[in-house]
Amino acid sequence: SSAIRGAQNAQTEAQSELLAAQEEQSGAQAEEDAARTQIADAQAQISAAQADLEYWQAEIARMRVLVQEGAVSHEEFQREQAQAQNAEAKVRQARALLSRVQAEVRGAQSRRRRAGAAIRGAQAKAAGARSALEGSRARMEQARADLVSAQSRVAQAAEDAQAAQAEAEAAQSRVSQAQAELEASFAGVRAAQAQVNTSRSRISQAQAGTEQARAAVAATTTTRGYAEVRALTDGLVTQRL
Repeated sequence: SSAIRGAQNAQTEAQSELLAAQEEQSGAQAEEDAARTQIADAQAQISAAQADLEYWQAEIARMRVLVQEGAVSHEEFQREQAQAQNAEAKVRQARALLSRVQAEVRGAQSRRRRAGAAIRGAQAKAAGARSALEGSRARMEQARADLVSAQSRVAQAAEDAQAAQAEAEAAQSRVSQAQAELEASFAGVRAAQAQVNTSRSRISQAQAGTEQARAAVAATTTTRGYAEVRALTDGLVTQRL
């Protein structure tokens, strides 16, 4: 991701700065070591030039007495003075060399300290970049885990949706079946009601027939009363007329 690339770039930059600072420190250390070697040489030159100067200063003092006594010529004394002045110049040169080399040592030490500070800064920057990179990687791994978890939840939700759809379809089928059974029950009720109505009609018809039969029986009874012939005596009729 962009965060990881940024952290990697920062780490690479910090590593480059660290290497440059280390090279600067190594170079400064080499210059300081070389300058310290020159310091020893300059100090040796000063010691030698100072000894030579002291010799010629003593020699000049001795020659001055001899010149005054006339034992030495003025020209010879001037040559001795030139040697003494040359010795003084060598001392000054050696001291100047020592000052210059000491300044180089101080400059190299300053560069080495700055390089050390730069190294510490680059190390801190590299550590921060590594920490940021590790954090970015950890966040990426967490994001990947979250993605896998989300995908799993989506798959589970899809399965749950399919199961719910199947259950809904089954419920709808049961509702349709119950509706059909209810309609069949209603049809049965209507058929039974029709049968009841038919039975009631038949009962009514039977009752009407019964009433008619009763009326016929009553009429017959009345007619028989009119047609009955009574004998004057008791007995059994054995022959029709």
